[in-house]
Amino acid sequence: MEVSGSIAPEIGNLDSLITLDLSGNQLDGSVAPSIFNLTVIESIHLYDNSLSGSLPRDICRHNGLQKLKVLDLSRNELKGDIPSSLDQCPQLQTIRLRDNNFSGHVPKEIGNITQLKELDLSINSLTGVIPEKIFHLDNLQKLGMSTNELSGFLPAFGNMKALEDLTLRGNDLTGFIPQEIHNLHQLSSLSMSSNNLSGPLPPSIFNISSLEYISLGNNKLSGALPSEIGNMKAIKALFLYNNSFVADDKTPITPTPKASDTSLSLSNYPDANTSSSDDSDDMKKSRWKVKIRDFIDAQLKKLMEKQEAWMEKMMRTIEEKERERERERAMREEEWRKHDAARIEREHRFWASERAWIEARDAALMNALHKLTRKESHNEDWPECEINKLIQLTTAMEGKFDEEMVWEEIAVKMGCFGHERSAAACKEKWESIHNYVSKKRKYNNSNNYQSHIYCEQGLNNDHGSSSGISESCFRSPILTRQATIHEFLCYCL
Repeated sequence: MEVSGSIAPEIGNLDSLITLDLSGNQLDGSVAPSIFNLTVIESIHLYDNSLSGSLPRDICRHNGLQKLKVLDLSRNELKGDIPSSLDQCPQLQTIRLRDNNFSGHVPKEIGNITQLKELDLSINSLTGVIPEKIFHLDNLQKLGMSTNELSGFLPAFGNMKALEDLTLRGNDLTGFIPQEIHNLHQLSSLSMSSNNLSGPLPPSIFNISSLEYISLGNNKLSGALPSEIGNMKAIKALFLYNNSFVADDKTPITPTPKASDTSLSLSNYPDANTSSSDDSDDMKKSRWKVKIRDFIDAQLKKLMEKQEAWMEKMMRTIEEKERERERERAMREEEWRKHDAARIEREHRFWASERAWIEARDAALMNALHKLTRKESHNEDWPECEINKLIQLTTAMEGKFDEEMVWEEIAVKMGCFGHERSAAACKEKWESIHNYVSKKRKYNNSNNYQSHIYCEQGLNNDHGSSSGISESCFRSPILTRQATIHEFLCYCL
């Protein structure tokens, strides 16, 4: 599914955005300036759209994209000058602005971006000379400025030990190929065809053992091919057509066809001298061959570019899949952590309730045991001597029962007689005695009533004589208060 329309300026509110990839859509309009306000962004991919307009001149100067590493705006319809403030993004490693409508000069400030690894400004309308500072970027691996209107001499190659791909074809460059080209030790692809380069080939170019692709056709190169050409063991494609090369004996070079995986093109049809009557036909054939070779050269380069773009897209897909797997793994770990935290919380609540239940149970048991112990201790049998002493002390202090400390005083006095009893125990024992006495009195009163009836019946039988009443009945311990308190209670209890 492709996204269309313009880029919403609100995207500049995503302060934590690190990577922005809107490539391969149908976006139009200008590039939202708010994108360049994302201070922590590292990669901006907007290639393969229909974006138009120009880039902000202060793209890096005021907004401070201190972490931006990749800026890819290829294959759009952008125009205007390339911002010279790009050097204010010190972490830039990749700048891809190919296949747009940029005009003006190549900013010399780009030569200040020391971390730059790839610079692709191909297929634009750039003019002027190539800044020499760009050829002194030590970390640059790929430099592409093909199909522009660049002119002037090639700058001297600096110590570009990391450069692997140099593409300057389809311009108006003049002058010699610098001798310092031998400093490009890692160079594998060199394309400077369709320019106005002249002079002989530097012999040192054939000493670069890593070279696999050379395209210098359609120039004005001349002179003899150096013998060092045989040192290129890794070469797979060599295009030197439509130049003015000659052999050592000043005769035109006639390449010998050879079945091989290596492409070799050395023809220089303008100088091909023949004495046959078919010279005109040969010239036409030669021109057609040159066109065919030029077409094949262009198609091969396009194929290589497409293959490179495909490889790059595949690598981005792999990286995206890797990041997606990493996100899924992080989400699974987060889900597991939440699940584990919930499990621990449930266990914590369970054990808390268990502890609360155990504590409540223990408290209930202790309370029951305490009550049982108190009941047993209060209901234990007292020796008769202690009961007598308690009765004596209580009777002596009978008038003080309204006082609050009376039982404490009784307990203290009991202790003085060697009977260690608490105030509560003394009070409880006295209440039990009092209750028992009350019950016993009721029972005895009932018996006395029956005895009284019996005595009256005896008196009636004896005609009023009192001799039939037993004196022991009147002397019974339950009829006097003193006997009831001292003798009867000691006897009963």
